Amino acid sequence: MIRLIDGATGTTTNIGTNVYALAGSHPRNGLKFQVTIQTTATVQIYVSNDNTNWTSVDSKTASGVYEQPLTWPFVKADVTAHTGGTVDVTLAV
Repeated sequence: MIRLIDGATGTTTNIGTNVYALAGSHPRNGLKFQVTIQTTATVQIYVSNDNTNWTSVDSKTASGVYEQPLTWPFVKADVTAHTGGTVDVTLAV
């Protein structure tokens, strides 16, 4: 398990700290995320081939386990809206 976001209490602007490089080990069956939102927040999941150009592939507003069927070498998460509580995003690898 890889923590992409650990206890965020506000919006995050990803400048590399929440990026996980899957490199040659990325799963062939997609990515699985566990999102935990204590109160109200929006989490964006992004993927990239080069760790420079990012594409948003999912947006979540509720806690749960989600699967993204795409496989990419890099993945990151950001809290794009936040009104209270903490936010955690865990990547299962």
